[in-house]
Amino acid sequence: MTTRELIETAFADVPYPGDDNIADHQDCLECDEVRAFFRGKSWRDLKFPELRDYSQSLPLFTPQAFHYFLPGYLLATMNDWQEADLVPYGVITIGGYPDDTQNVNDEARESRKMFSVKQREAIAAWLRELARFGPKELRGNKDIECAVMQILEN
Repeated sequence: MTTRELIETAFADVPYPGDDNIADHQDCLECDEVRAFFRGKSWRDLKFPELRDYSQSLPLFTPQAFHYFLPGYLLATMNDWQEADLVPYGVITIGGYPDDTQNVNDEARESRKMFSVKQREAIAAWLRELARFGPKELRGNKDIECAVMQILEN
């Protein structure tokens, strides 16, 4: 099974978070824009270049919206790794970092709990492709392999 098929299959049944459950922050222009763009969208429809304006939006999502829209981000970047911008870094944080200087390891551990084993395997497969085919600055990045190990561990 290809990485694309793993992602599509693993996330097929994740429910849409609801129009009012996309981003938590109220009175926040950036969150308002995220809500407006993603409202009513399926993760299956996310594509670049329009998604490029939201490449830094993963941390703004509610946990349910993150769970739902993540596969769309993964698939869209696979179509054009050079458009990925900051998406890979948002995905790497799911696994955490080798040291705690990023101060995300506890949060990463908590966020991994929402993913099924199949979903974690699909994310790990995507990260491995990122390390091989992604932007040059990320090829062979040690943080990616650490993230893969952490994601598959729990």
